[in-house]
Amino acid sequence: MYEINGITRLYNIWNEYTNSWQYQGNSKDYSLDTIVSLYESNSPKADNNDFDIDTIFEEKIKFSRLSTLQALSLITERELLRDKNVNSIDSRIMYCQDSLSRLNMLKLPATYSRKIDGLQRSLFDLERQRRDEAVSSWKDTLVLKLSILEKLKDYQNLKRQGSLLKDER
Repeated sequence: MYEINGITRLYNIWNEYTNSWQYQGNSKDYSLDTIVSLYESNSPKADNNDFDIDTIFEEKIKFSRLSTLQALSLITERELLRDKNVNSIDSRIMYCQDSLSRLNMLKLPATYSRKIDGLQRSLFDLERQRRDEAVSSWKDTLVLKLSILEKLKDYQNLKRQGSLLKDER
């Protein structure tokens, strides 16, 4: 029970930092190795000599926990990739806006209107790319976030089954 609360707490901390309106480019190291090392000290130790039902449940619980942590790591990696792409698009948007404002301030003849129109089209395309990146990131992580809930449920059920078997003995 306490272990599932630990993973849920880690998921909530991770989710707090990766929400797009809170994240603001802060990078936290939530790689799979880091997360596993946090919980490896609490992992159940199995005796290799006597392979019984307790060992099977301990291995299933360990696998369930690691698959949940792997899904968290995949979500983090996807959101870091999204942030990198959005930052790149933002820098190109700023460059286009800067160039456009300079051309507008100069009040150049009509021959430069094609260049102004091209910059405006580029701005619209970049803003569309930014929206598309946000939507594709959301679609990619939605499946993983839903699978985490299912994995946590499976993990909790395995822990309950294991504790019931221990209580019967």
